[in-house]
Amino acid sequence: GDRADEYVSTGPTLPYPDLVVWDDDGSLCAVTVSDRVAIYALDGSAFVLLGTVRITNPSNNIGPIYSAKFLHGVLYCCSSGSVHCVFIGESADVTRLECYELASIDAEVAGPIAPLQQYKSFMPPKLPLPLVLPSVLGYQSGSLVVSTVRGLHAVPLTHPLLRIGALLSAGQTDAAQKWFDAVPTYECEALSGFVERRGFPDLAMTVKGVSIERVVDLSMRHGYIGQLEEIVETYGVRGLRSIDAGRGLSPSLFGEHGGSVVVSVAAYLLAHGRVELARRMATECLRSGEEGRREALLVASLLLSVDEHDASRLVARAVEDVGMDWPVAQFIRHYVLSERT
Repeated sequence: GDRADEYVSTGPTLPYPDLVVWDDDGSLCAVTVSDRVAIYALDGSAFVLLGTVRITNPSNNIGPIYSAKFLHGVLYCCSSGSVHCVFIGESADVTRLECYELASIDAEVAGPIAPLQQYKSFMPPKLPLPLVLPSVLGYQSGSLVVSTVRGLHAVPLTHPLLRIGALLSAGQTDAAQKWFDAVPTYECEALSGFVERRGFPDLAMTVKGVSIERVVDLSMRHGYIGQLEEIVETYGVRGLRSIDAGRGLSPSLFGEHGGSVVVSVAAYLLAHGRVELARRMATECLRSGEEGRREALLVASLLLSVDEHDASRLVARAVEDVGMDWPVAQFIRHYVLSERT
């Protein structure tokens, strides 16, 4: 039935929230207590906590949140003298909330607002505006319109991070991609991370100038097998090994650092049925010196469960004619392979 007395409360009791606001679709809810915001999602009959974030100012305490409003998936919060935005995104089944201060009455004047092409930082600047008890009204011509006791003010949203975040939250991915070029190339990794945290890892890989390491990481964490195959076929083992070298790490599997991007990628591909490509990687490793042989040995060991005959041949090639400084290879050659023959 729909009788009110049939409903019961569940979960912890909210400590007298200051504000409770919903988005237009009734799917997102923000609950504020002092300067902290909790965002919930209505998923069917479940009321799920997505996360909490504190609306802060590094220089001073902004006080309680005065007003809040959802606009196309972005939550805008206002204190008595500042405006903030909270982006909501899901990455790898983890909801991430990010808060940015857009304008404040106590912000330092740093000159006129920079043209689009002159932004030198991926972090949006805090703009000085005479905000007294602001309240968000909506978007107008690329700005956020707020009402204050002193009249209306427009908070520019021309910074690439703000525009990209707003467009992605509204589901306008094509329009968001057009803004990628507005971000300096040296900030491409930061842009890629921001886009991924908004829940679009496929777009994060398309950022111009993003590193191979970043694309490999995204492909493996989000299951883009085809993209990973393309990287291996384009750059090969040498390109993958440059990731380890670029971080100043030895690719040795048995050294103090451990780990190898080449072996990790080969194991991942093998786990997803790309046996032939993993075998080709092992063969290429054999032509890459001693470190390559060590990588080939581990990849070939994994291949034993799929194709024992071919993998045994790769193992034999990896450990033949090795020196005394690799005891593992000597053990395999003298005590494992000899028994097989």
